Amino acid sequence: MRADIERYLAGKPVQAPAVGAAAAATTFLPVDNPPPGPQPTYAAPASHTAIQQRVAADEPEQRSNRGVWVVLGLLLLALLTFLAIKGPDLLDGGADQVQVPTVTGKNETAAERALEQEGLSLGTVTREADPQVEKGLVIRQDPQAGDMVDPGARVNVVISLGPPDVEVPDVVGDPRDQAAAEIRDKNLRVRSVEEESDKPAGEVIRMSPEPGTKVAPKTQVTLFYSDGPETVPDVTGKTQAEAESLIKAAGFEVDVVEDPASTAPKGTVVEQSPKAGRDLPKGGTVTIVVSTAEPSPSPSVTPSESPSASP
Repeated sequence: MRADIERYLAGKPVQAPAVGAAAAATTFLPVDNPPPGPQPTYAAPASHTAIQQRVAADEPEQRSNRGVWVVLGLLLLALLTFLAIKGPDLLDGGADQVQVPTVTGKNETAAERALEQEGLSLGTVTREADPQVEKGLVIRQDPQAGDMVDPGARVNVVISLGPPDVEVPDVVGDPRDQAAAEIRDKNLRVRSVEEESDKPAGEVIRMSPEPGTKVAPKTQVTLFYSDGPETVPDVTGKTQAEAESLIKAAGFEVDVVEDPASTAPKGTVVEQSPKAGRDLPKGGTVTIVVSTAEPSPSPSVTPSESPSASP
């Protein structure tokens, strides 16, 4: 019966038992005009109606069965996939795996020793600048601390190169105190050295390292600042030798002009230019006027005639 139903649904001939001979031999003769009165109604054979009812009853059951098999197939596929991925771990039970130790904050040697104690090894070592982590210490690791890994696994680490390099700012021409503050703001150290210069006193005239140089943090930068123009000493009234000594000690050259008309003692400085206290660039010339007048001779004393003795 089931095979007949399936063949019927597929549109194929149904191998059902033959109906009675009388029914099979029944012939309907054509008539020109149907007789008056109610027309006879054709009733389907009982066997055909039963087949339709059976097919209609089996269709929901067949659809339900197909849905069940689809769900079961998907579950089986998911189970096989899980076993393929996790099967080795489940068989081993994870008993052979070890926990990755913490190596961040350690130097390379200490990190390698800590890994070897757990049956692991040091993997790839890379280095990068880090403003927070001291140079030579591990910044981060992979796998992370606490992860479970197979024995002999390699742990990669990143080691700090320390803070990134700093560019030396250009402070030439700035006042010494302002320049020093700017250098310190760059996390650099400052050393100041006075240097003779015609620039205004305290002005930075050069620096080392040169501006724009990339250096490590805490590097010392030396600022050379001007001592300012020199002050002309007061040499008026001094001897020529004393005046020349003082002027040369102050870093100036000496130009001597003689004044034979001066009434000052010979060899005495009677005038100077620039005046005392003026600023003059180092190597400048100070002119001094020196008296060359000969001293006047003392008036000769005529011996008074002694009074003649009285006869």
